[in-house]
Amino acid sequence: MCSAFKFVFVFVLFAVSSVLAQNLTSDLMNSVRKGDVEAVQDLLRQGVDPDSRVFQQGRSALMLAAHEGHADILETLLAEGADPNLVTTAGRSAAMDAAMNGHFDCLEILLEKGADVNIVANDGRTALMEATVNESQDIVGLLLARGADPNARNRIGRTPLMIAALNGRAELVAALIEKGADLDIPCEEGRTALMDAAVGGHIEVVEILLDNGADITMKTKMDRTALDYAAVNGYTEIVASLEKQAKGEQ
Repeated sequence: MCSAFKFVFVFVLFAVSSVLAQNLTSDLMNSVRKGDVEAVQDLLRQGVDPDSRVFQQGRSALMLAAHEGHADILETLLAEGADPNLVTTAGRSAAMDAAMNGHFDCLEILLEKGADVNIVANDGRTALMEATVNESQDIVGLLLARGADPNARNRIGRTPLMIAALNGRAELVAALIEKGADLDIPCEEGRTALMDAAVGGHIEVVEILLDNGADITMKTKMDRTALDYAAVNGYTEIVASLEKQAKGEQ
């Protein structure tokens, strides 16, 4: 009887402790979301784990701070030992959240504390891809300076260069090429950055790619070239530029 009572007591104590811990984690997340650094500091003093997570997604307090752009809270959590390289169940990191939302200061803090710039999410995306999608030149530059891979490919084989080319961001294209981006990597359907620039009608990007040696003869799985894409979309200036390049290579 005594043993049974002890078992029940221990079980109840464990259950209560678990509930209290979950409540404190919830309080931490809410405080981070609100940007209340004093509340975060108070909870950490109470012994709340700085790597506390939302269990469903595996998102940590640090990731939330990076997503919301709360640099002061980010520094507080890191000072208490938060891991900058934790990932969610989808493989996403705090650095990706900062890059995606354009929070340069948060990303810089994370990198100073050892955040890996080349963590790859389950869908193949990296922090550099997020920054390129967000069209943030400063963040792209920061990531490249810290060793981000310009040739990383997502689930469908697309690279940061392809993303920048399709969006017509000439300055990002130039920065990526300077750091070693491969101009002629094809995605799964066979499209290259040059084709993407042609699809989008971005003559400046087309010319940057051609000046750096992009292959105009490459074809997709549907047997289409950059010239085909430019012609079908009526981009006469790009057609002329590609035809001039073709003649020069003959």
